[in-house]
Amino acid sequence: MMKTKKEKNEKNTAQVTVTDYDNAVVMTNFIVEIQKKLEKFSGLSEVRFVPKMDGYRVYYKADGKDYKISIDKKILTNGFSVKKYVDGFKKASASFKSPEQYENTVAKIFDGKKVKAKKKK
Repeated sequence: MMKTKKEKNEKNTAQVTVTDYDNAVVMTNFIVEIQKKLEKFSGLSEVRFVPKMDGYRVYYKADGKDYKISIDKKILTNGFSVKKYVDGFKKASASFKSPEQYENTVAKIFDGKKVKAKKKK
């Protein structure tokens, strides 16, 4: 008996888990935050956003220097590791697990500073 087109397609598709989907959303939103930060810089050239398995790379040039931001999924801690390289040397690193930590991570990567926590009223 021949299989229908629908049955063939069901065999070749992998199920996406809720965790995988949530991680993809967190990664995408973090990339948007980086893009917003880069839009504020002047003198940028050759900006590239490169997806890879379990991560992302952002390359750009500014002030005659080559910059690379590496975002990698941590397997054991269920978070993300972010590292900034300038001309091949690591200059900053941070990590995040949730959208609440974006502001601190972006500030640490671009400015080298932590953002003070907001006081709750």
